Amino acid sequence: MTVKRIKELGETLKLNIQNYYIVMNRVRGEVDEATKNFLDNQGITPDVHIQEDEKISELDMAGEPTYNLPAESVSVKQMFNFLDKIFKANN
Repeated sequence: MTVKRIKELGETLKLNIQNYYIVMNRVRGEVDEATKNFLDNQGITPDVHIQEDEKISELDMAGEPTYNLPAESVSVKQMFNFLDKIFKANN
């Protein structure tokens, strides 16, 4: 998985990364146990699950950027909650 490689790369390059965050997008329902176990073994907790959002697909098909998503979109709300969590953890 990409998350494992990114973490290994940060360690190899001796970057001063204190917190690793993972955003899982297009999640349908809950994250399966195998994925949770893999991430747990890597020392990474899935921080946010962006549920599959039909509005994103609609914008994509129309060639419009995702920043045109309305504020009431579930995926926008989930992402802002995640960003709030990061800022609170790092301040």
